[in-house]
Amino acid sequence: MRERLADDDIVKLINKNSSTKDSPLVTWDKIFIASHKALKAEADRVTAEMRKEKKSNTVGRDKVNYMSLISAIASKANAGSIPLLSCNNLLSCSLEILERSIYRRIFGEGYIRLLLQYVLPIPLYWKDISLQHWIDLFDLAVGFYKDPPEDCSKDSIVELLDLIVNHGCGQSHLALKVKRLLSNATSYH
Repeated sequence: MRERLADDDIVKLINKNSSTKDSPLVTWDKIFIASHKALKAEADRVTAEMRKEKKSNTVGRDKVNYMSLISAIASKANAGSIPLLSCNNLLSCSLEILERSIYRRIFGEGYIRLLLQYVLPIPLYWKDISLQHWIDLFDLAVGFYKDPPEDCSKDSIVELLDLIVNHGCGQSHLALKVKRLLSNATSYH
């Protein structure tokens, strides 16, 4: 797949297909979702193997391969001035990984990076994110600040919180949730 993404003609064709609403052809969304499903299947397979053999091994090289493929897809799809990946698909897939501890343990850091690079900094996406998704993202980020996913730095979590608060409060009523959290935090002193 990575070889195909390196071919400019193929990327141009996928860009063209993705520009057409409800295209029956290969689009960035279809490639992203298929890769995301493969990533989850691999995580499920490795986890089942680990349970069966009672090993505490991680996915290792496969983790890097899957996450670099997911990142490459997002990078190619959103390289132009108009992102060609659906915000809903990016967000739903990211939340699916980050909300389940088994997936988060293996791929959490990669999907946080995906949110930081390809979702939250893109103004065209902000209006497409529902209040509930902003709240879910905020709640996850606050939880990650307290207990970060494996291999994820506090700096990434703080950057995630910053983007969520800065962009989410301007697009929704997330500010009320942030205010409640901060007023509760001051009562702990």
